[in-house]
Amino acid sequence: MSRRDVVVVVPGQETTCFDGVRELTEPTAVDLDRRGRIRNLGSRAGGPDGREAVVPFSATDVFHIDVAAAYIQSLVGGFHLRHPVAAILTPAGSHHKDERWQSVAARLRIPAVLVSRPMAAAVGLGLEVDSAGGMLVVEVSSSITIVAVVADGTVVASVTGRGREPADVAALIRSVLVGIDPDLEWDVRRAGVHLLGDFPGGSWVAQLGERLDLDIHPGGGRRTLYEGALATMDEIYPYVVGTRRPGPQRRPGLLRMLK
Repeated sequence: MSRRDVVVVVPGQETTCFDGVRELTEPTAVDLDRRGRIRNLGSRAGGPDGREAVVPFSATDVFHIDVAAAYIQSLVGGFHLRHPVAAILTPAGSHHKDERWQSVAARLRIPAVLVSRPMAAAVGLGLEVDSAGGMLVVEVSSSITIVAVVADGTVVASVTGRGREPADVAALIRSVLVGIDPDLEWDVRRAGVHLLGDFPGGSWVAQLGERLDLDIHPGGGRRTLYEGALATMDEIYPYVVGTRRPGPQRRPGLLRMLK
């Protein structure tokens, strides 16, 4: 597989696509005509006639499945790839939300795979995601904060929020830790917090560590997330296109995570 075949789609207030070289960001907005047909997308939405643009999805939810699929198809089409595959990053949420994102992926005219955003972050940070020992991954961005425990190739527990202050992030982390197995919690506390995203810097990190009494390991920014998603696709791409079928052997943890 050429990585240039894959476009990583990061949903949010503004949706970003990345193909390994170029980054494209557009507002998550769509104009519909009176019959409900799509007229403008992204930065072209919200014309002078005052018609309110439709927001098809956010970083956590899908509001309009068909419109969301059309919007993503348009963004990916802007890369002019011969055989594109969309890797759509979604927070590890409820089964209902996963079903809605699966419906969006099924309506695209290109192959599409949902990749757990916490898993992509963990891979991008270089963590051993197939290890039985739990790891706590925290991503802080302008639109969402995601806290997740990754173990044995899957997201064991997760929570999302919008607060970006150390107190807000610490509260989210505590809410995850109290809900997991005590042995797993011990593993997580011993390993500390693996952090990436748009956090302010040294003093912010120090305040978070003091509130939690845990080691904080700052990682990269958005590019780390992209690279993690691309590395995930390197592993599962043969299964996506059907050139390799899982047999009785143990399937890769990242593939199990997608099922």
